[in-house]
Amino acid sequence: MGYWPDDVESVVHRIQDDRRDLWNDKKADLIAEELKKICGSDSLYIMVYDECGGYENHSFYASVDQTFYSFRRGDSNVVVYRSTEWNSGGKYCLETIKLQVESCRTGAIPELNSYKGVPQWLMEYRIQNSGFVGMIGTWRNAIVRSVNSNTEWGPGWWITATCYDRRTLENTNTKVTLIAGWQ
Repeated sequence: MGYWPDDVESVVHRIQDDRRDLWNDKKADLIAEELKKICGSDSLYIMVYDECGGYENHSFYASVDQTFYSFRRGDSNVVVYRSTEWNSGGKYCLETIKLQVESCRTGAIPELNSYKGVPQWLMEYRIQNSGFVGMIGTWRNAIVRSVNSNTEWGPGWWITATCYDRRTLENTNTKVTLIAGWQ
């Protein structure tokens, strides 16, 4: 996989730096277009969202050698996850990962001041066989794209999940984009 991670970094940084004029969706489309040309048989998730820092806005747990992060650059954050197994059999488990992620739509993620550690917990107890779990607050306007996955949902599944109040167990107005990528 000669393109990973150096060519990914080059593409992402160039678009973040040179295309500040674009909204997140257009940046995500450009990155996806360029990475599609070089990713070989790997399947990718591309997430582009408003520039931010802090675990109250986003949190990830992933295989270090399969994930590229570029934070607070060009008015945006970009995360690229590479699934090396999706196209060699993982796609046949779409229904499994879909059900696991969908089970987190309500009642799985508490409303917190920091979401540090939550993706790891979700990977260990709710979304098995994933190599990536990411959460991005919906107020950060996340756009999710995929490359080379042969499904519209990418190499895994993603949803908008509603957080719950730990005291009352009722749903709150806090929502996160929850993305899980196959190994």
